[in-house]
Amino acid sequence: MDGEREKVVQEFITLWTQGLADGGVPTNKIYAHTAIISERLFEANLSPACSYSQANGFAPLPVAFGKSHRAGFSTYPAPGLFEQIYEELARRGHPAWASCEGTNLQLGTAPGQSGMDMEAYLARMFNHGATLVNIFSWGVGGEANQNMDFRIVTEGEEALRAYRKFLRGERLAEVVAPISSPFERLPAKVRRIQLELPVWVQKTGDQAKADALLKRLDAALKGNNVTEGEKVADEILKLLPAK
Repeated sequence: MDGEREKVVQEFITLWTQGLADGGVPTNKIYAHTAIISERLFEANLSPACSYSQANGFAPLPVAFGKSHRAGFSTYPAPGLFEQIYEELARRGHPAWASCEGTNLQLGTAPGQSGMDMEAYLARMFNHGATLVNIFSWGVGGEANQNMDFRIVTEGEEALRAYRKFLRGERLAEVVAPISSPFERLPAKVRRIQLELPVWVQKTGDQAKADALLKRLDAALKGNNVTEGEKVADEILKLLPAK
């Protein structure tokens, strides 16, 4: 069933791109745009009852490819994402592709936690066959949003140096540090809390403190604020006996 739904999404993309091609737009100027959760994050976080295809809106990486267009993806640097894109490109003979949306920010985290600077972020695409890279958020929201995380990484001096280097035609350095994500770290912490916090409450009798922390954790998780959720989880874990 997942495979049939993926075919529907791919056919929908082709309907539009073929129409543009029939109208005279060169196919090498037309890009699809899909966005995925990397397999690494999926395996760390989602319920086994949810298939990988379903988690990605029935648009995993292969769906973005077609005869009437080039593939394009969102490229916020989540753990495992670029490696997964490279593997899919290699299976297809390394065709040209695009980053249709992204910037050097691992979603759900603060600036500076992606494991790379903007030069390396650009290199992870341009050094691997990307022919178009769309950097998200420049000027979004005007002066009121100038300190937004997306704009900090997109408009900062370090990013400007990377853009200038690219525009001078110099090769971009791809220096990347190993990274993890709160999306990867948090599930294990939550599972430990579920197992051990009731024992702590039984020993200490401090149900009120546990309830207050769990309420904050629940609010963060329901609000998809994984950074805050991990912060609260760490507060709870400090109460538990050290492993």
